Amino acid sequence: MTIHLIKSWEYDRESFNDVVELLSTFDGPLTFSSDEIDFDADQFPFLLRYRTNYTFKNTEEEKKNPFIADRGFPLSFRELFSLCKEFRKIKKNS
Repeated sequence: MTIHLIKSWEYDRESFNDVVELLSTFDGPLTFSSDEIDFDADQFPFLLRYRTNYTFKNTEEEKKNPFIADRGFPLSFRELFSLCKEFRKIKKNS
């Protein structure tokens, strides 16, 4: 299975490349792929949205996925898959 890693604008390219390189050193069924595509904040304004009213369904889930308000994390499925769709569109046109 190939996992495509996508760098966001707030994470520097050198650190991102270091992470990809580290992940690629592990043997197993997963392979990691990355491209030099850099998204900018204007393309996906919802990524920086401040959501104070977000609640988790149970406390166990909250421990696994802490909400980071200033980053708008975690993303909804709609938001996450809109990033994936844009990535595929860019790859198809390149």
